[in-house]
Amino acid sequence: MPSPYTVIEIFMTQYRCKRERNARKKFSNVF
Repeated sequence: MPSPYTVIEIFMTQYRCKRERNARKKFSNVF
């Protein structure tokens, strides 16, 4: 089992990627 810090790191990375994708979608909807 990986360490808690690794799990948090992976979770934060996935969360950031998801947010960036959503932001890009909203940004493209503006134009």
